[in-house]
Amino acid sequence: MFNRGKLYLATGGDDIDQTSALTAYDPVTNTWSSKASLPEVRNDAVGVVIGGLFCLVGGQATNTADGALYVYDPQGDSRTPRAPMPTHRYHVNAEAIDGKIYVVSGLLQGDNTSEVVEGYDPVTNTWSSAADITTSRAAEARTAM
Repeated sequence: MFNRGKLYLATGGDDIDQTSALTAYDPVTNTWSSKASLPEVRNDAVGVVIGGLFCLVGGQATNTADGALYVYDPQGDSRTPRAPMPTHRYHVNAEAIDGKIYVVSGLLQGDNTSEVVEGYDPVTNTWSSAADITTSRAAEARTAM
């Protein structure tokens, strides 16, 4: 996810090599640097930028779907856990719209797809339900517009 001219890559891995790392790529200097890592290994989360902060939502820790939300502040190289997403999902899609983060569909524990859409308000640190999508799906493609 791009934020302030840098590309951030959060966690990931496979069944053998997993990490809780957050790294940033600076295309101006063509270098990678380590940033404040997450408290646990995470896979299959989604990143979204809102208000200059990098947010990592959902995913799996120890192969269990959860609703974790971590907010990374590049100014202080710090990450803060925030209110978890009510519906625990991974392979979700998320976008920032009008100051809120919307998380769409994804996989529930047991690899069942979900129609759930939830919105996060960073000012109040609360989640709310939005209209579900009509067809459940997971691991959608993303693009910046």
